[in-house]
Amino acid sequence: MIYAQEDAGNFKWGPSGTETGATSRFDGRTNTQALLTLNADFPAAFYASQYTADGQSDFYLPSAAELNHGWAYLSDRFEEGSYWSSTQRSADFAFTQGFDGGTQHDYDEFNELRVRPVRRFIR
Repeated sequence: MIYAQEDAGNFKWGPSGTETGATSRFDGRTNTQALLTLNADFPAAFYASQYTADGQSDFYLPSAAELNHGWAYLSDRFEEGSYWSSTQRSADFAFTQGFDGGTQHDYDEFNELRVRPVRRFIR
């Protein structure tokens, strides 16, 4: 797992009331692809997928478990506060990772939270 050196920004997760199928707690790349194929606006996934660094452009919005890994091993490289994961909890909520205590919660998808893109060593 390679975490971007900086946040992509603060964005809404997406429109409330939409079941997306992006429910994997471990595979953010698949979740991100599911979100991007829907005919709706999912800014957190979109901007994570548009991120480029060091000539690499295969970034995505991490899953709940991938973000938790970042908190466990690289928390000093993140701002305090909550970050969106690509893991949807329900039609109105998606999981977040708190970097000010390590807890995961579900938030209303219309909230603007931080987005940290990630990519994989192995595709």
